[in-house]
Amino acid sequence: MPSRAFQQATLLGSDGVLNTADLAGLATVATTGSYSDLTNKPTLFSGSYNDLTNKPTLATVAT
Repeated sequence: MPSRAFQQATLLGSDGVLNTADLAGLATVATTGSYSDLTNKPTLFSGSYNDLTNKPTLATVAT
């Protein structure tokens, strides 16, 4: 197993600083932190009852 110093050195860029460009395979959101860069985002509910599907049919109460 490589030493911890070797493992850390391989993570650092040529300038001795860990740059996001030095890390391969990261998603864009990992470096920007922006929600808009996420992929496969869930579809969020608008909050309006009228936008719901399969709403229950409520019985009419006799008055």
